[in-house]
Amino acid sequence: MNCEGKLRLRKVNADDFGAMRSKFVVVKNIVDELYGTSEMAMSRSQLNHLIEHYYHLGKVIDAYEIFGGYTNRSFGVIVRDEKGDLHDYFVRKYKREASAADIEVEHALVEYAAAHGMDEISTIVRTSDDRSFVQLEEEKEGERIRRYFAVYTFLDGDDDYDWINTNMTPEEDREFARILAKFHDSVNGFDPGEKAEPKIMDMLKQLPTCFVECNKALCVDPDDRFDMLWKDSREDLIQHCDKVLANITPKIMAEMPMCVCHCDAHPGNVKWDHGKCVGIFDFDWAKMDYRLFDVCYALVYTCSSWKAQSDGTLYFDRCRFFLDGYNDYLKEHGTLTPLTAAEKEAFPYMMIAGGLYLAHWCTCYYADYEYLSEYEYFYYLAHTVRLIHFFDTHIDELRDLVSRY
Repeated sequence: MNCEGKLRLRKVNADDFGAMRSKFVVVKNIVDELYGTSEMAMSRSQLNHLIEHYYHLGKVIDAYEIFGGYTNRSFGVIVRDEKGDLHDYFVRKYKREASAADIEVEHALVEYAAAHGMDEISTIVRTSDDRSFVQLEEEKEGERIRRYFAVYTFLDGDDDYDWINTNMTPEEDREFARILAKFHDSVNGFDPGEKAEPKIMDMLKQLPTCFVECNKALCVDPDDRFDMLWKDSREDLIQHCDKVLANITPKIMAEMPMCVCHCDAHPGNVKWDHGKCVGIFDFDWAKMDYRLFDVCYALVYTCSSWKAQSDGTLYFDRCRFFLDGYNDYLKEHGTLTPLTAAEKEAFPYMMIAGGLYLAHWCTCYYADYEYLSEYEYFYYLAHTVRLIHFFDTHIDELRDLVSRY
C-alpha cells in the first residue's frame, strides 16, 4: 500500500502521552482563565448597566462578588451619586430557575417585614419606574437566557459564620434565635400565597418518590461516593418520612401555628457585630409553613456537630440557649406565642423532618454532578444521614428538651 499523501498515524509511547497531557493542562488553565475573565467582565457590565440605566443611582466605582451561596449569585457594588457621595448596595443575581412570581412575593415579604418593625433587614431598592427587580438577557453556551436582578440596601456587619462553621457562644445562640423570632413576629399576618415548594408535611409525602427518582435516569459513575451513599441511605430516609407523618398527626397539625418561615435560617444568613445579630437576609426560600419547622430547621443547622469525632450529633445545651432566646423574645415582644403544647409534642419528629429537608437539598448534586465535587456533597449527605439517625435514637431526650418551655 502506498501511504504517500495520507495522514500517517503516529506511534506514541508513555513519554509522548505524558508530554501531551502536560500541554493539555496548560491549554486547560488558559481556557479556564479566559472563561473566568469573561465571566467577570460580563458581571461587571451587567452591574454597570443595572445601576446606571435602570436605577439611576450614580456611577459604579467598584464591584465584587460575595461568595457563600449555593443557588443565587451576590455582589457588592460601590456607587458614587451625583453629589459625589459613595454608597454601598447589595445586588442579587437570581438562579436561572427563579420565577418572577416568586421574586415578587419575596420582595413583598421584605417590604412587609421592614414596615412592621424588622429593622435588621436589607430593604428593596426600586428602579426609576418603581419595579423591585429587572430582567436582563445573557448568552450562555450559545443560548440566550433570562436572568433576574434585584438591588438592596447594604447590611452592615460581619459574616462571622456560615452553615457549617456554627461554633457560636451561648449569647450568640440566643441572639440568632432572637432575630429569627423577631422575623417570624414581623411577618405574622403576611400572606405570601402558595409557592412551588409545598409545606413541609405535604413535602414529606412527596419525598419518597423524589428520593427514588432523583438519580434514576442519570449515568453517574458507579464509584461516585455521593451516589453510593445515597443508594445505601435511601430506604432508611423513606422510612423516616413515614415515621414523621405517622407521629405528627392531623390533630396535632391543626393546633400548630403557621407563619411565613425563612426556610434557610442559619448563622451564615445573618450579619454580626460583636456578638449581636444586626441583620438577616436571603429570603428566596421563604414560604408559609408551620412555625415549628423553621425553628427545628434552624436547630438542625445551628446546633449540630460537624467535627470528625462527633459529626451528626446534636448539642443539647446549645439547643437550650437557642430555645431560651426564641421564647424569651416572643414572651416580651411577640404577637406570636412562644412554642405551644402541640408544637412541643411534634418537636422530636419535626427535627427529623428538618434533617429530611436537608437531605432533599443534598440531591441537588444530581442536577450538576459532572461539575460538582462528589466529596463535598458526600460530606454534606453523610452529616445529614448521621444527624437523622441521631434524632431518631434520641426521641425521649428531644421531648425532654422542649418540655421545659
